[in-house]
Amino acid sequence: MESQFILPVIAIVWFLLVAHFLTAIGRIFFQREMLETTTGFSEESWPFVSIIIPARNEEKNITRCLEGLLNQSYPKDRYRIIVVDDDSSDRTAARVMSLQELHPNLCLVSADGLPEGWTGKNHACALGAKHATGVFLCFIDADLFAGPHLLSSAISYAVDHRVALLSLSPFQELVSLAERILLPGIFICIASTMNFKNINKSSKPDAVANGQFLLFKRESYDAVSGHEGIRGEIMDDLALARKIKASGLRLAFLFGDALARTRMYDRWTAIWEGFSKNLSEIVRTERISRVIGKGIQFLMLAWMPLALPLLTCSALAQSSNLLSCLSFYLAMAGAAGLLIAMIATIKTLGLPAGYALFFPVSLTMFVIILINSFMGKRMGRRAWKGRVYQSDDS
Repeated sequence: MESQFILPVIAIVWFLLVAHFLTAIGRIFFQREMLETTTGFSEESWPFVSIIIPARNEEKNITRCLEGLLNQSYPKDRYRIIVVDDDSSDRTAARVMSLQELHPNLCLVSADGLPEGWTGKNHACALGAKHATGVFLCFIDADLFAGPHLLSSAISYAVDHRVALLSLSPFQELVSLAERILLPGIFICIASTMNFKNINKSSKPDAVANGQFLLFKRESYDAVSGHEGIRGEIMDDLALARKIKASGLRLAFLFGDALARTRMYDRWTAIWEGFSKNLSEIVRTERISRVIGKGIQFLMLAWMPLALPLLTCSALAQSSNLLSCLSFYLAMAGAAGLLIAMIATIKTLGLPAGYALFFPVSLTMFVIILINSFMGKRMGRRAWKGRVYQSDDS
């Protein structure tokens, strides 16, 4: 191939890659189904709900989480909160006990060690389920802050739509500089690999859930053996979602921006550890070829908007022929499209538009964490919350 054709070919490939990525992002915005706020209920009586919170070293989050759940518009005598202390070494249990005195529907359970073959969260959730009663089981992470109508809205939707598992994605709070720089790009990369419309279709095998909020019909939870049936899984939410769909039961994944908020990771090290444990599974990179492919794709999306316009501009300055013009305009159109999409993402997360300039860094970090996650899974060794889990994945 003659040298004058190399840059135009690169520009065309780049433009097609950007178009594919922007289509995926556009699909996200159009397919996002929001859970509407509901204060009433169509049935004669509200069903009883047990809310289960697995908590390991959640001293920073547990009070805020419980205060939100204890102040629900849902009738106080129709729900119970069970916090399972998963061998915390901080004041998690003490914080719960201080609230117990004022709230009789709040219960604290101790996990008392981790049995062999279990992950900590699965064991805590299974233990909480054994202490639970009622028609619904609602598993909530300690870093989720519930608005007053979260429970009534979720229960109303689950009943009206006959859902076996309802999972919600809450609004993401980004506070520290590390969160604001790294997480928007990581979120958009993950979301671009999903098809939310197919997730909510019973006829499609796509299954995704967010472990921060899982609302089960009790009979559906028991039908798939609950957390006991996935005792060794790191990705408990994904495993349960797949079992629900495989059993012919209905799964619904909605966005609850107006009803719940979360701050997943408050510093760089937490972002690294949190996504390293499961990112490879989230974006379905089971083979090294897929890791390489995703890595190249997102690195091109990260750095080509900076490099390609400069290269094509230089080529255009030397010779303003048709190929040089085509290369330049394709490069500029792709870069402009990405910038608009990144600004839209940043604004959706409630951040100043200027943070869109950090997307090259964010996408690069996504690739690095993806490689680390894949290697950890391949070696059968993953760490989370002070525990190291060994598996036979290698």
